[in-house]
Amino acid sequence: MYSIEPTLGLRFISLLAIILLFWISFNTIMRKWLKVKKKKLFSYNHVNEKHKKMDWTIRIITIASILIGFIINISRDSTDWFWFLQSWVILFIFIVVSETV
Repeated sequence: MYSIEPTLGLRFISLLAIILLFWISFNTIMRKWLKVKKKKLFSYNHVNEKHKKMDWTIRIITIASILIGFIINISRDSTDWFWFLQSWVILFIFIVVSETV
């Protein structure tokens, strides 16, 4: 007989689903308990005009960096790509910088 054992991918997806369920449940319970409105997922909460300009500058620089990095890396051999021009690296830096601002 063959034993059916969950693969690593299935375990990972199950773990992510459980964490997501707990996260959504926690947010819902805390919002109701503290009587707080649900904020939009992609909302722009700029403090003032300077903050708004800095935020959009960071976004434009990020988009330009991703495009330029893609063009540079695609013109090179795939084993010789620059790691710092990979889109996931640029997005990680964008998240850190954007949340700091």
